[in-house]
Amino acid sequence: MNNFTEHSFTSFFYNHKEGVGGDQFILPMWRQIFWSMLYGGLVIVATGGNLIVIWIIFSQKWMLTVTDYFLLNLSVADTILSTLNFMATVALCASVLSLMCISFDRYMVIITPLKKRISRGLTVLLAMTTWFLGIIMGSPFLMFFNTYKVHNKEGEETVICYSIWPDGKTNDSIIEHLYNVGFFFLAYVVPVGSMTYTYGKIGIKLWGSQTIGECTERQMQIIRSKKQAVKMMMVIVIVFAVCWLPYHLYFIVTAYFPQITNFAYIRETYLIIYWLAMSNSMFNPMIYCWMYTRFRRGFKQFFSSLRIRVSRSAKYRHTMRRRSSV
Repeated sequence: MNNFTEHSFTSFFYNHKEGVGGDQFILPMWRQIFWSMLYGGLVIVATGGNLIVIWIIFSQKWMLTVTDYFLLNLSVADTILSTLNFMATVALCASVLSLMCISFDRYMVIITPLKKRISRGLTVLLAMTTWFLGIIMGSPFLMFFNTYKVHNKEGEETVICYSIWPDGKTNDSIIEHLYNVGFFFLAYVVPVGSMTYTYGKIGIKLWGSQTIGECTERQMQIIRSKKQAVKMMMVIVIVFAVCWLPYHLYFIVTAYFPQITNFAYIRETYLIIYWLAMSNSMFNPMIYCWMYTRFRRGFKQFFSSLRIRVSRSAKYRHTMRRRSSV
């Protein structure tokens, strides 16, 4: 599991009125298998899809644009988001900040086309800055979390990760609640709000304005390409907003109404919310392939070359077996 794993599970389980105990952390075997398969499938698809996107971008380095650099940064963040633990907090911040940078770049290209474009050096610096800001925003998870041992009714030992904030343990800490609200504001409200504004202005410019005179075929092709890229980024932002909103709201709502965590199916509810948030890193490569011709060609090229390599490898093994049997 990934983003906020420590925070998520300790916040979830320690809200229960039964108190701290290892039984709270043990699911029935069939549920463990079900959720392991669901999350395992997500990790495989998300990691594989984003690695292919990274391969496509690197295989076409001569065509790199400012947007491509941030898409690369986004794919790296999504790969980490689907596989690691603390770093997923950092990766989430890098993802949403990369989306913001892309929206600003598209805004400059379409709304203010005569202004100088962002240089490659500044693009790389901004990409690195997204990770630096992510480390700052995720630093509490390095500072206030530790592992502890608990025992269930049968005496079996379970190791959990639990947070002790300066003013108390998780769910009793005002600092933790303020952090959750602040994180929601900085990692969701501000980015989604700014991207809604920029893409709204871009949409009005591309679809609402009339071109003076007749456009050449080349100009029409450029306009279609811009519309295609903007449509894709709009869908990515909408999917991000839908996937992450329930997750952020869960911790804020349960802080105000802790009795909600005594609901009979709260575990399943939480795991669904958590899976939905993580699935965002799986959907992005699918959106690229669906809505962006260049990436669609790249995916076809990747699987075509993979099929050829597998075929050659099989033929080579068959030939070697025949020679060894002679």
